[in-house]
Amino acid sequence: MNKMKNVRTILCLVIAVSAFIGGCESTGGTGGDPGEDNRYTLNGLFVQDINLFAQKIDTSAFAAVMTKDLEELQTAQIFFGNSALGFDNTDSIYAFTNISTSYLAPQAITMNIVDSTFLAETVSTVVIDSLWIKNYPDSTIPNTNGTSMFVEWSSAANIDGYIVAVVPAGSEYTNVGYSVYVTELGTSTTIPPDAFRVNNVVVTGWYNFYVYGYAGSPDLALSSEILPVALPSQLPDNISLTKLTGHFGSIVVSRKKMIQVVSN
Repeated sequence: MNKMKNVRTILCLVIAVSAFIGGCESTGGTGGDPGEDNRYTLNGLFVQDINLFAQKIDTSAFAAVMTKDLEELQTAQIFFGNSALGFDNTDSIYAFTNISTSYLAPQAITMNIVDSTFLAETVSTVVIDSLWIKNYPDSTIPNTNGTSMFVEWSSAANIDGYIVAVVPAGSEYTNVGYSVYVTELGTSTTIPPDAFRVNNVVVTGWYNFYVYGYAGSPDLALSSEILPVALPSQLPDNISLTKLTGHFGSIVVSRKKMIQVVSN
């Protein structure tokens, strides 16, 4: 995640103009009128990606940024369940530090967020069940001219929806590729020809494709560094507490599948 400094400037601009919509569950808030001071935002996501297992033991990642009165906050205490997060100075994010983060079972998770005596809020989120792609084109038969492609996957517990993502093999986790929200809460969709095109021109070669399950409102800017393909767009804010606003969500990534695109 060494490139996250590149997205932090964009993210801070988003924070400054965000419309605060909806709400996550909260208990034990500080109460009272925050007035003009002690206004906090939290924007982030939790990701489980089985595709990382071949590269490292950790297959789970947490990334979030916090501000206080629109200024970056580095000293907050954030707990994801029982796991204390640390501030990563390299990437300017809150993340798991010195913690084993292997694949977690689906469950409800409480995040406790504290800043000295000024802030004490809790945000409820979930760990999503694993999913897998179970019906897709035979990878030994090339896709000629990048035609549409039917994909079906298993259902997953604790999800609000699904995303399909496609990226040229070798370019995953680099903020390139195609992704789109599946508009109906089903377990199949047709990936359109646009997934294999740049400026309406077919790009041949091998592609990886994935299905994501998501819950809540994961952060778009941070997703570009810890997902094979970034989110299609930012969902509405879902944290609206006494002193804390913003958005947060969880994502699970299916094991990748591959297809080769060729021209006539």
